[in-house]
Amino acid sequence: MDGCPNVAFTPSEPMNSDTKYEVKVALGKLVDVPDKYKVMKFPVKTIRQSFTVNNLAIKAFDDQDLKWQYLSGMVHTADVASDKNVESLVKVTLNNHSLPLIWEHSGDGRNHTFTTDSLERTNATQELTVSWNGKPLDVNSEGEQKVELPALDQFKVTEVRVVQQPQQYLVLRFSDPLDKEQNLEGLVTIDKSSKNLRFLVDNNTLQVFTPSPLTGEHQIYISEGIRNALGYKLGKSSGMAVRFEDLKPAVKFIGKGTIMPSSDGLILPFEAVNLRAIDLRVIKIYTNNIHQFFQENQYDGNSDIKRVGRLILQKQINLNVSSFSKLKNWNTYKIDLAKLIKIEPGAIYRVQIRFHKDYSVYGMSKLSDHQTSAIDELEASRKQEKEMEQWDEPGWYSDYYYPDGYDWSQRDNPENISYFNSNRFVAKNLFATNLGIIAKGGNDKSMNFAVTNLKTTEPESGVALKIYNYQDQLMETLTTDADGFANVQLKNKPFLLVAEKDGQYAYLRLDDGSSLSLSNFDITGGVVQKGIKGYIYGERGVWRPGDRIYLTFILEDKNHQLPEQHPVIFELVNPKGQTVSRQVKTAGENGFYCFTAKTDADAPTGNWQAVLKVGGQTFTKRIKVETVKPNRLKINLDFHAKQLIYSPEPLHGTLKATWLHGGIAKNLKARIAVNFSAAKTAFPKYANYQFDDPSKDLVSEEQNIFDGRLNEKGETGVDFKLPKLTSAPGMLNAFFTTRVFEETGDFSIDVQKIQYAPYSSFVGIKLPGSESGWYKTETTYPLDIVTVNPKGEPVSRKGLKISVYKVDWRWWWDSGEDHLARYVTGHYRRPVLQGTVNTVDGKAKASLKIPYKNWEDNGRYLIYVTDPVSGHSTGITAYFSKWGGWATDGMQGMATMLHLRPTKTSTRLATK
Repeated sequence: MDGCPNVAFTPSEPMNSDTKYEVKVALGKLVDVPDKYKVMKFPVKTIRQSFTVNNLAIKAFDDQDLKWQYLSGMVHTADVASDKNVESLVKVTLNNHSLPLIWEHSGDGRNHTFTTDSLERTNATQELTVSWNGKPLDVNSEGEQKVELPALDQFKVTEVRVVQQPQQYLVLRFSDPLDKEQNLEGLVTIDKSSKNLRFLVDNNTLQVFTPSPLTGEHQIYISEGIRNALGYKLGKSSGMAVRFEDLKPAVKFIGKGTIMPSSDGLILPFEAVNLRAIDLRVIKIYTNNIHQFFQENQYDGNSDIKRVGRLILQKQINLNVSSFSKLKNWNTYKIDLAKLIKIEPGAIYRVQIRFHKDYSVYGMSKLSDHQTSAIDELEASRKQEKEMEQWDEPGWYSDYYYPDGYDWSQRDNPENISYFNSNRFVAKNLFATNLGIIAKGGNDKSMNFAVTNLKTTEPESGVALKIYNYQDQLMETLTTDADGFANVQLKNKPFLLVAEKDGQYAYLRLDDGSSLSLSNFDITGGVVQKGIKGYIYGERGVWRPGDRIYLTFILEDKNHQLPEQHPVIFELVNPKGQTVSRQVKTAGENGFYCFTAKTDADAPTGNWQAVLKVGGQTFTKRIKVETVKPNRLKINLDFHAKQLIYSPEPLHGTLKATWLHGGIAKNLKARIAVNFSAAKTAFPKYANYQFDDPSKDLVSEEQNIFDGRLNEKGETGVDFKLPKLTSAPGMLNAFFTTRVFEETGDFSIDVQKIQYAPYSSFVGIKLPGSESGWYKTETTYPLDIVTVNPKGEPVSRKGLKISVYKVDWRWWWDSGEDHLARYVTGHYRRPVLQGTVNTVDGKAKASLKIPYKNWEDNGRYLIYVTDPVSGHSTGITAYFSKWGGWATDGMQGMATMLHLRPTKTSTRLATK
């Protein structure tokens, strides 16, 4: 039992392809049902396994370097296939040598991408052979395709083809990446015209969109004036005849929303092409079942819909147009559902549009005289009665539909019945209301509500608001004031808000994960952790062994979070990780706390750490201890910027030194070394995003970047290169240690810190907040993704790779240097989901849904995103379970937590 009353059947071994099975369920042994339902029988048939290899294309890694290319392709399987078997299907050879393939597999097990990189273009044309054999999948299919790798000095057209779905356009593939800034008008024409053509350049591919769909044969002209990314022209014009096929039958809804303001009817707009009719199906989700519906769904969901709704309408709708030719193009239609069904206030309606081969006009030149026979009508009536009987029996509902005689290899052929399956149908939920709700929750479980009229935008007063918990128990009842506002202080976590006024209803889920993302708006200033801020400073930048170190800590507690005489703990830690001084102070002067620590004469040199702890917060400062004499020179290293960014070209700075008495320090020897430490990667406009890679640990050693002399003016230019440091999790702090040597050999030293960006761009991700820290499996969450340059300005990126790993671990106990017992985990990673996404103006949104099969799917996941251009990557870990919370029973690898409660309500910290 997979969480009663769902029953999941998982075969112990893969079922045979294209095979019918009869399933018998002893339902009477599980639940109390009438006798006729004690044994439930139903047939199932597995899909016939098959596969296709397509989308073969050669592209350049870099627009400015045409020498190195890569080949990519796609394998689509009809049914789920193991990664190992799929990787055995395809072989790529060049000059009779097999090339290694890099695979990426989608979470559904049906879409698989392969690439082979490091293909070098030479002075001669080369030919790759992509071959495939279906034996690993027990599929009798094999073949091969030749792919040309053009010579390095050739810029030419390599492919011309037409893409029909989901939108018709012409694809022109070239041997080189194209210049994205060139004006292509007139350089590509269809039937000697470029009027109203739209162009889209993607690497070495040019997509040409026509103002309206084309059919039949048309002449394509490609001008010699087209330039590649390096500015070289094509050199030779060409023309050819290309055949545009009829648009395939399809339907699509207009708009993506579910909520519609109430009107005289409930209007459903949609578009269709090459269809003379459609089948309209309406499922009503009853008002008194709404809470149960939202327990498993958002507004647009359809999970377990059979428990809360029922099919109330199934009707053929003829698509009447003024002429047959209009059916061949996309047309807009509308259906008033209020004329077909009685609209119940508060009910949600799931509307599906289906179509069959008999409705298609694909390939026709005129409308046939189609008449439905009495036998056809009788058969349709029989099928409808049988389906309605299923709504009265236990089980589940699915929009899944494949016709009898389905052949996967013919799934894209509109002249075959296999084309007309559930993948072609569309469905959406509709809910009519004039009430719009905005809810905002606080960390203290307070909530504020605003209700407005969606038609007039005016505030709605006198609206009854009822707040329910997840178990459908009423928590609070409110009424909006004259301005449409209401607020409440809750004791427990709410789940659903129901608003009602004058027969109008509105619903809003209040759980974690249902809130809207505010990441695209600059809504925060500086975030104060736990209500306090702190800053540490010293009287100088470098100390010697044996010196006293005088430090001052400034504490700001504007909200008086800390009680009087709250302890402030100071620790001085040497480079070996040893605490050499620990002090506790319970009183300061106007928030200033002074600490003095003395180092031994033989104390180790290097980077020490000052650690201040107060109110659950920790503040740190690096303390530099070196064996040096007091500086006699003033050193100024200027990079003319507040931030350094990695570049393969040398960076420039200016070094200047003067004697402390003001004299020019001319002709002195100078040496500059640099070291790096990880810094928090953050940008003000994206405060809630994670930009650092948790899987990377910085590996850095101090290295010299300059060794020279000052000129007669005590100055010199500093040209240097900084390493890219691919092990960097994100932004870094670069510490420049400058030594200027006197003629006697003594030297003065200065340490300067500046932010260093080892990547040309950074990718950040964010999940919606979760109060408990857990998320639910089988629930779709928005994953917000941004790409920015080192200054935090948005940049667009293509092909961001998203990977989701299930992190399995075993625990052992460890005590960290913060003296708080914590868990440390050794783990390995296995991929669960993979995909790619593009950012436009630096923003993208992906959907994250962790599938649930058994207990092993509960636990910790790593969500990982990589920018292929800059090489930067980031990741966040999140906990998922079926319940969206912690449950240790049966969960492997989970540590048992022991909760301790003090016997005293307050204690005093010993100061000895």
